[in-house]
Amino acid sequence: MGCIEVPYAGPLSTARLVVVGESPGEQEEKHGVPFWPWAPSGKIMTQGLGGEGERERVVLTNASKVRPAYKESPAHKKVRLAEWTPVLGRELKEAKECRTLLLVGADAVQGVLGSKLHQTPAGRYQNERSIMLWHGSVLTRAEAEAMRGLWNTVWPMVEELPPKVHSVVITLHPAFSLRGRSAFKPGIKTNIARAARWSIAREGPKRVPEGVFNLTAMPDEVHEARAQCDMAREPWMFDIETPYENHERITEMGILTQGAAFVFPWDEGYSAVMRDAFAGKGVSGGHNVYAFDLPTLANYGVEPGPERKIVDTIVAGSLVWPPFKGSKKARWLALSACVLRVCDGLAFWKKPEWETTRALFQASWPGVPEWLQPRLYCGLDNVYTGKLWRAERALLKAEGML
Repeated sequence: MGCIEVPYAGPLSTARLVVVGESPGEQEEKHGVPFWPWAPSGKIMTQGLGGEGERERVVLTNASKVRPAYKESPAHKKVRLAEWTPVLGRELKEAKECRTLLLVGADAVQGVLGSKLHQTPAGRYQNERSIMLWHGSVLTRAEAEAMRGLWNTVWPMVEELPPKVHSVVITLHPAFSLRGRSAFKPGIKTNIARAARWSIAREGPKRVPEGVFNLTAMPDEVHEARAQCDMAREPWMFDIETPYENHERITEMGILTQGAAFVFPWDEGYSAVMRDAFAGKGVSGGHNVYAFDLPTLANYGVEPGPERKIVDTIVAGSLVWPPFKGSKKARWLALSACVLRVCDGLAFWKKPEWETTRALFQASWPGVPEWLQPRLYCGLDNVYTGKLWRAERALLKAEGML
């Protein structure tokens, strides 16, 4: 383990953005500056910050102030982080003007939120403690407080967040993109720039208002909303939910029509409404609907008629962000990954059965009871798919592909 302490860099008392990394590298230790601008990770950090925000009010620091030993054991790592977490806590207490925290890497998330994340082997995307899932997320203060210590039993974390913090941005460490994973470099730079922009905002990100969701929609409400959308020649999004063990059985369905999300349990009454909807003229869409939703809906006799145009955001996503070797394991074109690339100020919302998701839902939509949270998740899928389609459509038009 390195014995040279690398302190924070920047005006801590007036900083609006505090960047918390993991630990110094060789160049940072040599020059005594976190994210040394000419070191590999420092170059990415400097490029990400670019002209965004107020560079004179940015502080760079690390969860650990010393470089870890080569092939450090988990036990030694725990001791090292436990030693330096109080120092990080004192720094954050002094950052009284800080509005945004940028947590760079799993150790930074652990030190500030107390949530011990994995350093993201590509195949572990199904684990809620994989930082890959949280990469690109922007938490509100309420969500960050809800996550603090959620999984923590023995790992150290700071006592409190700075008083004026309204947003917490999570990103992979730049070093991750230097290990044969260069495709992640643009996303990391985007997240760094995203944090810089939030640091000059007076308020943090806003969540979709509860009033947007009708989580107990009746069949006639669904029919009327969908019909109005088609009459206005506006596309409506749709999404189905199935049990993990049986993807041929629908439990719930949601549609997004002109800014309102309707979610309903699947039965024959709703099935008839959707058969009528898909038989009519208009445009509908969703994420991965050709491979998943449409074949399952066909089991219930719900199939697009000749005048129903279907758009698929995963098809558009493959044009905007072409897959690369290993991208399947990294969920490169998953709905959450695509949405978090183009929509600022969102947190990872998938997997409503996870403890983290339930905590975030309770923090952001306290009026939704726990038994309705799976429908809230379906409604969010529709809302965010709508946002994704609008963003992708603009990108495809700009590239001359649409």
